[in-house]
Amino acid sequence: MWQRTKKQGSARNQKGWFKRMEFEKLQAIIGEVLNLDPDEISMDAAFGDDLGADSLDVFQIMMRIEEEFGIRISNEALEQIITVSDAAEQIKHALSE
Repeated sequence: MWQRTKKQGSARNQKGWFKRMEFEKLQAIIGEVLNLDPDEISMDAAFGDDLGADSLDVFQIMMRIEEEFGIRISNEALEQIITVSDAAEQIKHALSE
C-alpha cells in the first residue's frame, strides 16, 4: 500500500512540468504498443530495461507520438530517447516550436 501511494505521489510531481493530459496520452500510447497497463508507466521508466521494449517497439511508439501530438521528432532526437521522460521532453520541445 505504501509503495502505491508513494508511486502516485511521485507521478504527480513528475508530471508537473508535463501537462497531465499529455502524460496520460503518452502513457496510453506506450501501454497500447507494449500491451502494458498505462498506470504502470512512470516518467523514469526506461523503454528497454523497465518496459521491455525493443527497437521496433520504440519506433512504433515514436510514430504514434508524432501522429497523436501532430509533431515531428528529428532522427537525432529519436536516438537520444531512452526513458519515458526523454520522450516527454521531446514532445514538450516539439510543441513549443
